[in-house]
Amino acid sequence: MMEQTDTRVVVVPPRSAARQLRVAIATLRDARWRKRAGIPFVKVSGRIVGVAQSDINAALTRGRESFTGETT
Repeated sequence: MMEQTDTRVVVVPPRSAARQLRVAIATLRDARWRKRAGIPFVKVSGRIVGVAQSDINAALTRGRESFTGETT
């Protein structure tokens, strides 16, 4: 028998995601910025429901420089 892996994704609402990433909600909604940052929205039936926590964590691990252009 094969073991099943947990494939659930934790989805964070856009406002909370923006707060974690320390960007404005308008910035998070900008498709060009999200593409550069590698942070896709999670959609259900075509409706934006949030951002995967794993994508937020990965972006934060890469560092703010890589997706805001800021230096620390």
